Amino acid sequence: MAKRKSSKPLETHIKELEAAVAELHECAACGKPIAADATTCPHCGTPVREAAELH
Repeated sequence: MAKRKSSKPLETHIKELEAAVAELHECAACGKPIAADATTCPHCGTPVREAAELH
């Protein structure tokens, strides 16, 4: 596997990824991660509001 050079230090890249993951929510219907602003789950197709009402 070829090494990829990055202009950012690894620690900065890790912090950016951690922030992106922290913004994810869990679908109430299937439990998979979804974007905080999603209107439907990209995995199961359940509308986010409808899934939240199930629980």
